[in-house]
Amino acid sequence: MLSAKIAYRNLPKRRARTALTILAVILGVALLVGINLATASATGEFTNYINKFWGRTDIVVSYGELPPVFDSRYLPIVKNTSGVQETAARLVWFGFGPPANKTRFQLVGVNGTDFDYSSFNITGAKTLSPGQATVDDGLAQNFGLRIGSTLNVFTPNFIANTTITIPLSVVGINHPLRNIGASIYINLDQLQRELSFRGMISHIYATLKDPTRAPQVRDEIQNRLGSPLFNVNAPKAEAVQRIAGQTAGFELGLNVMVAVALVVCAFIVFNTLFMTVNERTYEIGVMRAVGTSRSQIFRIFLVEGMLIGTIGTVAGVFTGLALSRAFTAVAENILQIPSLPPVQLTPTITLMGLGAGFAAVFAGSLYPAASASRINIIQAIRPSARNSRKRIPDSIIVLLSLGMITVGSLEAARLTPFHVSYLDVALIPMGLVILGAVVFGRSGRILSAPLLPFSRAVGYIASRNGRRRLLRNAISFGMLTITLSFVIMLGGIQGGIQTAL
Repeated sequence: MLSAKIAYRNLPKRRARTALTILAVILGVALLVGINLATASATGEFTNYINKFWGRTDIVVSYGELPPVFDSRYLPIVKNTSGVQETAARLVWFGFGPPANKTRFQLVGVNGTDFDYSSFNITGAKTLSPGQATVDDGLAQNFGLRIGSTLNVFTPNFIANTTITIPLSVVGINHPLRNIGASIYINLDQLQRELSFRGMISHIYATLKDPTRAPQVRDEIQNRLGSPLFNVNAPKAEAVQRIAGQTAGFELGLNVMVAVALVVCAFIVFNTLFMTVNERTYEIGVMRAVGTSRSQIFRIFLVEGMLIGTIGTVAGVFTGLALSRAFTAVAENILQIPSLPPVQLTPTITLMGLGAGFAAVFAGSLYPAASASRINIIQAIRPSARNSRKRIPDSIIVLLSLGMITVGSLEAARLTPFHVSYLDVALIPMGLVILGAVVFGRSGRILSAPLLPFSRAVGYIASRNGRRRLLRNAISFGMLTITLSFVIMLGGIQGGIQTAL
């Protein structure tokens, strides 16, 4: 309780630094929450769109040889397969309009028991008797048709090797979800008779009791039909799998962006608390001298970091909700989706955001708090004794960083006897950051050379300060490296998304 009270009183002392640190936590958590909410909303809408597009159809059976028709005796085989609820037989052919308007379209023969056709959004009658037709609205506009109009459809009869004319009366206008093609639906028996395909069909549509088992039922139907010429597809399940596969790289890129943002957040918290520890070294020494234990010092600084994390993480979750709505608006424009559903903050994503935010802040606070607890009383009270600690030689640090880069490079090239996922992604940047910090500290004179014509003293002081604090150099160099990598990665992801779309 005392540690929390002291930590709470210390926060307002450095308002600008505290505010910037809280802002960094807010941005990191907001990116995590916003991106996950937006991608979940878009993926869910894609799935809903596919389900609406295919209706109740889970399995489609077609034939892969010319002419692409097969005997309707295969219909009971599909119907009696375990898991199949309903089936519908269709004969899909092609036709074209009168000579003045030779628009090609699909000619689809359906019967009154077709579960998929019965779910269509049709104006007028759905039941089709011989000589009657339902026309897609795009074709109706093209031919100037309405309910009650008549139309002559021309289609080839391969058996008689001639082109036949089918006079039809329009009894319904179909309004499909999306005009991918144009179709005219007529009575199945009539189309079979006109094409001399009696007892023949081109497609079997099936709906399942459990749509999640579509891939298993598809494979079972393929085996039961007993011929490789049959094409058995699960269109909804396969479309969802394709979307998941195509968006996997995109989601990975977004998750890497979020991870980078959280790492930057942890670095900023680390840098803030580390600077606070250095500034309050004398205060820590006095507290230790009057009896404050090392564990209490550790808790004070850890609680100070966690207070920053609590404010930033909670605010970041709600900021992420607002950010996700902005992402959704962008997705609607880029992906040309009419309207995505309103984004809802789910418990899973909320807990994910809170957990990631607190984990990043805890990781950034741990070392400064431990460093504060290890401060020697004499070194804290006597400034002349503060720099008496031994430093690790730069040569050892360089060897360590080169070793990390080497192992990471070998792992990336799969030349190591072991494989750990993303080990190369972690080792190479860390090695470069540590090596860059050492090089920066050692090349202070070279880097400060442009300042020499103006002030030799400024250049000298800058070069000396660059060599003093290797840890601070590493943090600053790492933050710059990560931020620049973040910007470059954003450009690469943007180009990849545009190419994929």
